[in-house]
Amino acid sequence: MVAGTGGAERRAGAARLPEPRMQFRNTTERYGFVARVFHWAMFLLIGLTTFLALNMETMSESDKAYTESLHRSLGVLIGVLLTLRFAWKLGNPQPADLPGPAWMAPAAHLLHWLLYAIMLLQVVAGIGMSQADGAEVGLFGLFTVPAVMAPDTQVEDFFLAIHEVNWIVLTVFVVGHVLAALHHHFADRGDVFERMGIGPPR
Repeated sequence: MVAGTGGAERRAGAARLPEPRMQFRNTTERYGFVARVFHWAMFLLIGLTTFLALNMETMSESDKAYTESLHRSLGVLIGVLLTLRFAWKLGNPQPADLPGPAWMAPAAHLLHWLLYAIMLLQVVAGIGMSQADGAEVGLFGLFTVPAVMAPDTQVEDFFLAIHEVNWIVLTVFVVGHVLAALHHHFADRGDVFERMGIGPPR
């Protein structure tokens, strides 16, 4: 009787062991380390490029030229990370959908793919605008994006308009994404933050 009880207790204790936090790949419970790095790195980079763009016009000419070059390199870096993140997403299991109404999961998946498309469009428009202006686009001197167009004022204006309007759309999506996460965490008492590495599992 005693031995049997001890075995049951050991099995129960083993079942209560927490899931390892440092996993590179995703699981059905949470995102892995690589997906978290992609997520937070892109969040910070988008915030930084937005900050630079909003403050560029108040800078001196020399500072503005440097900031424009930095902005372009950060944009290329976002494009590289977006490509890698997309490939990683396709090769990994995805955590189970959050509980909620039947429409919520399909809507969340659709909005996530739209967010990817909007980010990609922003990068492409930025590169097109820069190349049409005759500027070299690269990644901090490591490589240069091949030029696919000659300088052209009308083409530059076209991509500039897309870049500016799409930035507003991107901002709305990012703010909506943050507000939805906060709602899931505080109102629904879900584990959306824990899935992305913020806080212990519930």
